[in-house]
Amino acid sequence: MARRGRLEANLNDAKLRESVDPVQQLAAILQPDDDSDSRTPSKPLNASEVANILGRGTDLSTWDYDNILGYLQSNGQPWRANKAIPHPVGALILPPRGILKPRHTIDHRIFSCQKVNEGSSAIQFHNPSANLGLTTGYIRRIWQLPLQGHMQTFLVVETHKKLSLSDQWKAPFYSMPYLYATIVDAAPSGEFLIIEPRHIITHLAVYKRPAGTYKIKQAILVISWALNRGRRQ
Repeated sequence: MARRGRLEANLNDAKLRESVDPVQQLAAILQPDDDSDSRTPSKPLNASEVANILGRGTDLSTWDYDNILGYLQSNGQPWRANKAIPHPVGALILPPRGILKPRHTIDHRIFSCQKVNEGSSAIQFHNPSANLGLTTGYIRRIWQLPLQGHMQTFLVVETHKKLSLSDQWKAPFYSMPYLYATIVDAAPSGEFLIIEPRHIITHLAVYKRPAGTYKIKQAILVISWALNRGRRQ
């Protein structure tokens, strides 16, 4: 777990160095640069570009569409469902299609969908539906939609399944917060959230452990957010 954490830290730090070294070359192979970065605002799109994006895009699932719409509306943005006709003049209509991306770059660090790269899909983030409390989980899908002339990114995240408090106490992490780690159930939670890149704090180091570890009956994951190293809050 420690070796993996050091390797991921070196891979990410190598992207920021100007000189070329073996670690930087390895980082370019394992984590190729994406064409977007959260620090750089997307350039404005004209009507032709929006039409082209929607034309070659992918249909959002009903769940993704409804929950992205609900997320935007919960933030006070007056978007309407495309099927909620008739639409008032000048209404903001959420498009039913977008670009489904395998990965997204945030501050020169690549975050991927779980099916593309499980290691870079595990994240700690601020949960917008829980007063921005800290939550962990896996990125399942990454969508980019053309909204009001700009591309906007949304991530569908499946949260980690929590263990009972009694099981958490069986591991050393609950009583030692300075280890920046905890344990969660290895089984999928089936609970999904919509977040934006600004909510992400850091990658997680994930260590899968079999049933019986710490005398816990089911398989678990040991997760650590020490990779953050205090860079993001």
